[in-house]
Amino acid sequence: MSSLVSAVSKDLRDTALAMAFELEKHLRRRRILIALLLATVVPLLFYAIPRLRGVAFASTSTLFAGNNLGFASLLILISAAFFGGDAISSELDKRTFLVSYVAPQRRTSMFAGKFLAAFLATALVTTLYYGITLAEMESAYGWGDVPAAFSTSFAVALLYALAALSVAFTYSSVMRSTITSNMLSFFTLLLILPIVQTVLSIAGVDPWFIPTFYSSLITSVFGGSSGFAGPGGGGTASFTPDFHVGLSVISGWTAALVVFSASVTARRQME
Repeated sequence: MSSLVSAVSKDLRDTALAMAFELEKHLRRRRILIALLLATVVPLLFYAIPRLRGVAFASTSTLFAGNNLGFASLLILISAAFFGGDAISSELDKRTFLVSYVAPQRRTSMFAGKFLAAFLATALVTTLYYGITLAEMESAYGWGDVPAAFSTSFAVALLYALAALSVAFTYSSVMRSTITSNMLSFFTLLLILPIVQTVLSIAGVDPWFIPTFYSSLITSVFGGSSGFAGPGGGGTASFTPDFHVGLSVISGWTAALVVFSASVTARRQME
């Protein structure tokens, strides 16, 4: 029993060290700073431009939140590709794989540390965006009018971030080139999967099994339509993401891709 406890303790320490090192690397590359700047500027623009032009805000705080948080899903996808796209592939591309993976720690611990670091960075960016939006709502409507669904939207956003990161880490674990894994992560999340949704929608097929189909749940919790339709709208089927199915699909994809990419990482060898 003592040996098991000792092994678990060592794995936890190794994971924490890998996470701290990865966060330091993101800070050194100024990736976190850039993402935080984006998460700050965009919501401020949503608030400042109507103020400067004398345009009234939405009639209710619920509409305000639904409109301003529409950018959150895109911010999450950008952050996921930013922090997870080269987390593993960079070790091979820059030959640091030789140093990192012969260290006295399990590769799964290193993978867990890298994934947690990417999630913490993405969660920090998301939290800042939501925090600024919350402050703007307080300024425009008062604390009493903050919708109860705001916290639900934030929780869905964090879960969606996990799914996006799992996609990015999958490419990063199977690719050797940093540029390739970064580009595939970015284009898959922002273009390929949405295009597949559009094609399926035009064909009358419900894209319920595609994780990015549920990005609209971040804002649909405030009410209103969250359906997805093909471009042009007319003549195409429209499908509305179900909240509980969406949570299940996002969680399922996250678990499957994390297990897959972790197992691939554990078996990678320098060539």
